[in-house]
Amino acid sequence: MDTSNLQAKKKFFNPIRQNYGHIQALKQNLQEYQELNYVPIIVFSIDADLKVKTNTKVIYSVELLKTIKGFTAETITDQQKEEIYSKLLDLNVSDKEARTQHVEGIHKKKAEVANRIGSNSCPKCGGELITRKGKYGDFRGCKNYPKCRFTITN
Repeated sequence: MDTSNLQAKKKFFNPIRQNYGHIQALKQNLQEYQELNYVPIIVFSIDADLKVKTNTKVIYSVELLKTIKGFTAETITDQQKEEIYSKLLDLNVSDKEARTQHVEGIHKKKAEVANRIGSNSCPKCGGELITRKGKYGDFRGCKNYPKCRFTITN
């Protein structure tokens, strides 16, 4: 069998969740701009095989300009744009050592989450994780449901 034309599948973090996290970080750092309208757009190259159905805009790169141009309502002034741009530039981690520390912090947090899950404790609220039966099989979920909606597949 000739496998030269088969593309390798690559695993990566859920881009919709990553995008959500990025928007939350922007909201936290730009709290004084309550009028900002955040529009999540996840863009893939045309080589990607998109098999997702979601309310979030998940598009191919060739659709990006058309998608952006679809948003015409101006909600902030040019001066506010400059202020926001300046603030985001200041937040950018350009120092190599600071970037390394940032990445190490992310890895540390992921390890802490994994340890909590390993000890059967919800990483979001500290509640006990219990096994539940779902439509797609067994999974563990927080005992504090529906207040806490953390789940993980077994």
